[in-house]
Amino acid sequence: MKPRYMTPYGLPLPVFIEQEDDSSDPCEVADLGTTSQNTALPRKQSSVPARYVVGKGLVKGDVLYHGVGQDREGLSLLGSAGGGETLAYDPNFAPHPENLERTYDTVFSAYVLNVLPPKEREDAIRDIARTTAPGGNALVAVRGMDTGILRLQKHAEPCEDGYLVKLKGEINFQKGYTDSDLLSELRHHFANAEILKRGSWIMARAWHSEDGVKEALELDDSEKGKLEKRMGNARHSLRVASQALSKIAGLVLLNGNEEQKEAYDTASNEVVTALAALQYVLRRYYNHPITMIGED
Repeated sequence: MKPRYMTPYGLPLPVFIEQEDDSSDPCEVADLGTTSQNTALPRKQSSVPARYVVGKGLVKGDVLYHGVGQDREGLSLLGSAGGGETLAYDPNFAPHPENLERTYDTVFSAYVLNVLPPKEREDAIRDIARTTAPGGNALVAVRGMDTGILRLQKHAEPCEDGYLVKLKGEINFQKGYTDSDLLSELRHHFANAEILKRGSWIMARAWHSEDGVKEALELDDSEKGKLEKRMGNARHSLRVASQALSKIAGLVLLNGNEEQKEAYDTASNEVVTALAALQYVLRRYYNHPITMIGED
């Protein structure tokens, strides 16, 4: 049985299979299907989490709305509050992967992680982390354990670390979060994370360590020049590494085993993350021109 829908980030939704044998596992990941848009609801006003973070004055500078769905009002609200450039990414409604190739002062995500199975969720958090600038904040909202989507279900079947539920007649994955669940996942990719709001939905703030930036700002001009040169060398090395990875990408992805593909993905993500951090520091603290991967 093939699924009609697929979650964002490319993994299929687990298919609920009604079996006569009650001992059978109801959670099965099937072959790829079409893209799922079922959990992104049309909105006449901005989402509650978007209004919350704006009301608390948490949105600053350039903003990325990660997993924007159909929340156009929320995107506009965040942009007005941030005062900088505001961009969106969503694999279904705003498929602009180029918006994930830079960093932002504020990265906002609402009700995305709780509809993703574990592996896909890890990919999403990695994207959020690598687009959050040093000194910036990731603001992440998820549905809590007492969310109505789970509480009102007559037949919620355990699957992975969540449940399969019916929403508008379709089977969807949902995870009800605890505070510790969310903090644990965020701290795999951020130096710091804290809970801002608890209840039927949970809001957390996550950020990278700023120690290195603070130390750089305390250096005199001569020392800053030396550090800038070293950072430029590091940027060049990362670009060379990225070009080398690009050359072997086809070979690995077509002929490599799963372990080799995973190693390639990890190396690629780490190169992009490191380069983004260097670019942000050079641009913001040293007024250094930005050179993207592959440019002269």
